[in-house]
Amino acid sequence: MDDISVHRAGHKNQRSDHEKKEQREGDNKERQRYGKLSDDVSRVLRNIVLTLLILVVLSQVILRSDGIRHHLSNAEKLEGMPFQKVSLTLH
Repeated sequence: MDDISVHRAGHKNQRSDHEKKEQREGDNKERQRYGKLSDDVSRVLRNIVLTLLILVVLSQVILRSDGIRHHLSNAEKLEGMPFQKVSLTLH
């Protein structure tokens, strides 16, 4: 009887070792999948940030031109008298 119970216990250990190995392999695949997803999301976010940064720089360069700024921005049209004229009228 002892030999049979040892044999059965050994078989259970082998099965649990096999199950453990399958679980580790499944965990590794899941980690690889999440790692790839993380890399993909990071790349997309990096590209979005770089694109927005380039657009900000380009818009600032474009707004330095008086002719273009006049058509793109209403702020100058709504401003009052230039500072020099205001200071002369106050004195």
